[in-house]
Amino acid sequence: MFNYNILNSKIQSSYQNYFHSLLSGLSVPKSKFIYQSLFGILKSNTCLLTNIARSLNEDITFGKTVDRLSRNFIEFDSADTLNSNYNKYLRNHNIIDKDPLFIVDDSDIAKPSSKHLEALDVVPDGSKSHDRTLGYWMTEIVALSKNNTPISTYSHIWSSKEDGFLSKNKILFDALDKNIKNFNNGTYVFDRYFDSNNLFKFMIKRDSKFIVRIKGNRSAYINGKIVKIKDLKYKGKIKFKRHRKDKNYYNKLTYTSCYFPGLKNEQLTLVLVYSDALPEPLRLITNKEVNGASAARKVASDYLKRWRIEEYFKFKKQEFDLENVRLRSLNGLRLINLLVTYVITFLAKYTNKSTWIAKRIHEISKPIKPEVIFNYYRVIFGIREIIRSVITKASDFIDNVIRDQRYRLRKVRQLNLFNYKYI
Repeated sequence: MFNYNILNSKIQSSYQNYFHSLLSGLSVPKSKFIYQSLFGILKSNTCLLTNIARSLNEDITFGKTVDRLSRNFIEFDSADTLNSNYNKYLRNHNIIDKDPLFIVDDSDIAKPSSKHLEALDVVPDGSKSHDRTLGYWMTEIVALSKNNTPISTYSHIWSSKEDGFLSKNKILFDALDKNIKNFNNGTYVFDRYFDSNNLFKFMIKRDSKFIVRIKGNRSAYINGKIVKIKDLKYKGKIKFKRHRKDKNYYNKLTYTSCYFPGLKNEQLTLVLVYSDALPEPLRLITNKEVNGASAARKVASDYLKRWRIEEYFKFKKQEFDLENVRLRSLNGLRLINLLVTYVITFLAKYTNKSTWIAKRIHEISKPIKPEVIFNYYRVIFGIREIIRSVITKASDFIDNVIRDQRYRLRKVRQLNLFNYKYI
């Protein structure tokens, strides 16, 4: 038997402290709007404004709440302040490790039935074999915590149809620049979609470590001779064991130094991973120092954690119904994406069952399996059950914390023009 009142009180205190840390520097009206939106997304687990409005349980008509939320999402102009507060929170509370693993990837927000949204682009729909459809691009950088939980450090929705758009590389390099400034150390992992000399030059210039899966048609200088990467016939001499889905996979790998045309002054390391489960070897390029079998295994292991961002995208879009958002404004869509990102980061603190609250949340979710690799689904289900079991109003926190403390709301029996008094 669970005491939902105690659990709800603890979780309320936790998310109030977290959400309040994001509001520094915002005006009272903007703080109120952001807090209500975060609370509504957490409670309803959706991006639909109507569901967010219902979760707020306000003492005004439902239509007015929806109109106010819609207007504020479209007109909000302090996203930079929000992001600055969010990154400061990640640093100050040691959410990100000292030497983290950052995974970089692009996804899509598919809107196939929409015709009048702002700056609609043509994107590959990841849920339908990458068929071309209308929608938006989403560039994401996630850091893996100690228990390999993905936590977003950068998220941006964009379109090539926007005014002022220059190139995909500009979007990517801006994202990396901001992330490198916020978190000095770390290793960045990229799939073969990002394989380019421009990326290598960018990362080397900023003294940042990277692991990139490259394409087989690349040429490289190895032992003074230029060769095609796909034609290399090395034998994997280093054993590399992986455990996944209750099975052990025994792979082999090898590594060698190389230079790329156009980067002849920069020595890189090519790591080849051979597996019976793959038709061809994984070809990984890194500027990290690889001076033995252990370091080579670490490079391969770090790259193979890349699938975590795929799970993150799936969770973000499915559990919060992100692709079903109904705002014609690209600015509003970007803000909703940021708020969903902040809510997911709040959930991350309960993915590790190290506290009694996290253990209770996992028990309430009634899992079929005792242990899983991706715990976000359990956490969101458990917190949703706790919050919905007790009537909670966002206005309580707003009245006590966000509003100027000189004002106190009070009930009045007779008709009055104002609903507060000055003390």
